[in-house]
Amino acid sequence: LPERRYNLSIKWRASLVKGGVKEYIVARNGVEVARTTKLSYTDKTVEASKPYVYSVQAVGINGKRSLPAVYSTLIKCAWVFCSI
Repeated sequence: LPERRYNLSIKWRASLVKGGVKEYIVARNGVEVARTTKLSYTDKTVEASKPYVYSVQAVGINGKRSLPAVYSTLIKCAWVFCSI
Protein backbone atom coordinates (compact mmCIF):
# COMPACT_ATOMS: atom_id res chain seq x y z
CA LEU A 1 0.00 0.00 0.00
CA PRO A 2 1.21 3.55 -0.68
CA GLU A 3 2.23 5.61 2.33
CA ARG A 4 -0.62 7.80 3.58
CA ARG A 5 0.02 11.45 4.34
CA TYR A 6 -1.61 13.29 7.23
CA ASN A 7 -1.98 16.89 8.34
CA LEU A 8 -0.46 18.04 11.59
CA SER A 9 -1.07 21.56 12.90
CA ILE A 10 1.03 23.35 15.48
CA LYS A 11 0.14 26.64 17.14
CA TRP A 12 2.13 29.03 19.28
CA ARG A 13 1.70 32.29 21.15
CA ALA A 14 2.95 35.59 19.80
CA SER A 15 6.54 36.41 20.65
CA LEU A 16 7.30 39.53 22.65
CA VAL A 17 10.24 40.62 20.54
CA LYS A 18 11.22 44.25 21.12
CA GLY A 19 10.11 46.30 18.11
CA GLY A 20 7.77 43.60 16.83
CA VAL A 21 7.89 40.32 14.95
CA LYS A 22 8.62 40.23 11.23
CA GLU A 23 7.94 36.48 10.80
CA TYR A 24 8.25 33.03 12.32
CA ILE A 25 10.52 30.31 10.96
CA VAL A 26 9.19 26.75 11.23
CA ALA A 27 11.59 23.82 10.95
CA ARG A 28 10.90 20.08 10.90
CA ASN A 29 13.68 17.72 11.98
CA GLY A 30 16.15 20.61 11.71
CA VAL A 31 15.19 21.68 8.17
CA GLU A 32 13.33 24.92 7.52
CA VAL A 33 9.90 24.17 6.03
CA ALA A 34 8.12 27.53 6.23
CA ARG A 35 8.22 31.22 7.07
CA THR A 36 4.94 32.72 8.20
CA THR A 37 3.44 35.75 9.92
CA LYS A 38 0.65 33.56 11.36
CA LEU A 39 0.65 31.91 14.77
CA SER A 40 0.17 28.43 13.34
CA TYR A 41 1.47 26.07 10.69
CA THR A 42 -0.03 22.95 9.10
CA ASP A 43 2.32 20.29 7.77
CA LYS A 44 0.47 18.32 5.08
CA THR A 45 3.23 15.77 4.45
CA VAL A 46 3.28 13.87 7.76
CA GLU A 47 3.65 10.08 7.55
CA ALA A 48 2.31 7.64 10.14
CA SER A 49 4.57 6.06 12.75
CA LYS A 50 7.43 8.50 12.17
CA PRO A 51 8.88 10.86 14.77
CA TYR A 52 8.91 14.57 14.03
CA VAL A 53 10.56 17.44 15.87
CA TYR A 54 9.32 20.93 15.01
CA SER A 55 10.85 24.20 16.09
CA VAL A 56 9.55 27.75 15.78
CA GLN A 57 11.72 30.86 15.92
CA ALA A 58 10.52 34.44 15.94
CA VAL A 59 12.41 36.89 13.73
CA GLY A 60 12.23 40.48 14.90
CA ILE A 61 11.89 43.54 12.67
CA ASN A 62 15.59 44.09 13.40
CA GLY A 63 16.43 40.60 11.99
CA LYS A 64 17.39 39.05 15.32
CA ARG A 65 16.04 35.55 16.01
CA SER A 66 14.61 34.28 19.27
CA LEU A 67 15.59 30.98 20.81
CA PRO A 68 13.55 28.20 19.16
CA ALA A 69 10.52 26.65 20.81
CA VAL A 70 10.65 22.90 20.21
CA TYR A 71 7.72 20.50 19.73
CA SER A 72 8.16 16.74 19.42
CA THR A 73 5.55 14.25 18.21
CA LEU A 74 5.08 10.72 16.93
CA ILE A 75 2.10 10.03 14.65
CA LYS A 76 0.52 6.71 15.69
CA CYS A 77 -1.85 4.87 13.36
CA ALA A 78 -3.78 1.64 13.63
CA TRP A 79 -5.51 0.88 10.35
CA VAL A 80 -7.50 4.10 9.70
CA PHE A 81 -7.36 5.81 13.10
CA CYS A 82 -4.49 8.17 13.80
CA SER A 83 -3.55 10.13 16.89
CA ILE A 84 -0.67 12.10 18.32
